[in-house]
Amino acid sequence: MRSLRQLLHHWTGHGPHSLAAFAEIARARTDYAPGVHRAEDFTGLLTSATSPAVVLRPGHALLGQVPAWEQLPDGPRYREDGLVPIPTKHLYSLAEGAIITGDGIVYCPRTRRAVAETVRQWTAPANRHPVLGALGYPAARRLAGRALNLATLSGEGFYHFLLEALPRLWLARPWLDQIDHFLCNGSHRTFHARWLAQAGIPPEKIVWMSGLCHYSSPQVLFTDDLMRDQQPGAWNVAALRGLFPPASPARPGRRLWVSRQDAQVRHLAWESELLGQLPGFESVRLSELSPADQLRLASEAAVIAGPHGAGLSLLAFAAPGVRLVELFPHPQRQPVYDRLCQLVPGSYAWAVTDFQRPDGAARLAGAIQSFLDQPPAR
Repeated sequence: MRSLRQLLHHWTGHGPHSLAAFAEIARARTDYAPGVHRAEDFTGLLTSATSPAVVLRPGHALLGQVPAWEQLPDGPRYREDGLVPIPTKHLYSLAEGAIITGDGIVYCPRTRRAVAETVRQWTAPANRHPVLGALGYPAARRLAGRALNLATLSGEGFYHFLLEALPRLWLARPWLDQIDHFLCNGSHRTFHARWLAQAGIPPEKIVWMSGLCHYSSPQVLFTDDLMRDQQPGAWNVAALRGLFPPASPARPGRRLWVSRQDAQVRHLAWESELLGQLPGFESVRLSELSPADQLRLASEAAVIAGPHGAGLSLLAFAAPGVRLVELFPHPQRQPVYDRLCQLVPGSYAWAVTDFQRPDGAARLAGAIQSFLDQPPAR
């Protein structure tokens, strides 16, 4: 059925129907073997950036628990320690290119081949992306001028937007004033607009990617993956600090509790009881704060604590030596903020606890306080 759908899409649809590496697409565009008297094409690599390998170390288990990583057929999804190679980041140009779906898939309209480096799915191979066999997809809307693609898989969420979308601005910074359109997840009502404004992007240049979005442009600028699954690198952190330089902290040494009481999931029902046993903590709701206020808080934080959630991404702006305490409602945790904390660098501790029943609150509070009383790691 899938093959038939792709075949129908090939003959009757709009958008890409197959994958190819960008090098292959670019080679076909710029190959002068048939002769140099041919149309000029500004397709190719614009710039690249390298990032050093990351050394992962186990975090501190507050309650002595053993990590229970998700198990896949080829082994655990995550590893707790090791030397992680970080791929080189690339900024590409595709002349007469197109972008389709909120995932930010870039493709060549002439051959209808999607750039493989821009196609991802969390639990399925890239060549099975639904857009490759999408029947009835609308034709592309033409954008005049150059377009920079910031849209990415799961870019609606703060974590992926912050660590994967915004660093593209830093990679493209020499040419930002030459960009006519910035394609991004979200809307003018969401946090995306506020952070883009903080980065100096004019709102009239933003094109919001959602629904059946499909655009073409004389020149599309885009990147490959700037971060593998749950593997931020030092370059990502440096890029964000370059975009949003930290101000001198007015109140250093603050202990911040990032509350999720205004979120839909992972509420710690007994948060007030726990904080009552942890002196000096301030409960903050980041959704109520502007990006400037969030950046200021992060720069002043000596401790950031709270339930697992995207708000902990503010670690990227914290000062070296920060302590992170992260709570999980189930044993199969994700190590992303552990790894981000190590890049700052800072010290990390975690615990799995029942978010609904406060049994053991005193023990957990004692373990957190003991962790914070330890001398900084060297």
